Amino acid sequence: MLPTLQCGEFVLVNSARHPAKGDIVVTEHPISGIPIVKRFGDNPGPRDGIWLISDNLDEGTDSRAFGPVPAASIAGVVTLILNRPLGSLASCGAIGLGS
Repeated sequence: MLPTLQCGEFVLVNSARHPAKGDIVVTEHPISGIPIVKRFGDNPGPRDGIWLISDNLDEGTDSRAFGPVPAASIAGVVTLILNRPLGSLASCGAIGLGS
């Protein structure tokens, strides 16, 4: 599958909404601490936490690599994806948070 979000797109997040299986959520990467956007899975079997799934299974990093994340780490549910205006960002390859 292809990634749901493309370079330069913006998301609106509802922090008051409780996610359901299949929702797109924002959380922190459990190793690097940077914000990530993933599909909300479920709690597979006896594991604690929430299973996150990448839409791009071939190239994405998700709970298959870092395991389940605590439910409290979910910042909110993505409710809207906004495309960026053409030319608003020079390049997306190396843009980091706070740039």
